[in-house]
Amino acid sequence: MYWGVTGAENILAFRCIHASRRLDAFWKWRLNRHVSLNDAIPLAA
Repeated sequence: MYWGVTGAENILAFRCIHASRRLDAFWKWRLNRHVSLNDAIPLAA
């Protein structure tokens, strides 16, 4: 696959989170952040 700079940075960040076994903590943080901002997270694209 070919990635642009932004896409590559996002994949790298995801792989680092996954490799550090912090994926569950990341998703909890992300959901709490969006709830605190009163921001809707799209459930489907």
